[in-house]
Amino acid sequence: MDEEKLSTSVHSVAGAVAGYLSNFTGSPLHALGVAVILLLVVGNVMKQVVEGDGSKWWIGNGAAPYIFMWLVFSVLFYNL
Repeated sequence: MDEEKLSTSVHSVAGAVAGYLSNFTGSPLHALGVAVILLLVVGNVMKQVVEGDGSKWWIGNGAAPYIFMWLVFSVLFYNL
């Protein structure tokens, strides 16, 4: 699996997990804090695994899918 697909897949799964965990925080600010902390942790781990081309590469292949999946799953679980 190439680096872009691996990074996007891992960040998407982490975003879904963060969206699920955001449901249990009780406050939107705490949910945002959980999401940001998990994004930074996953981003640093993936930086060690794959060798991207800087912050622009990370935003496109990591942060954007993570934020999208976090928003989708947090709204989904909020409405259940």
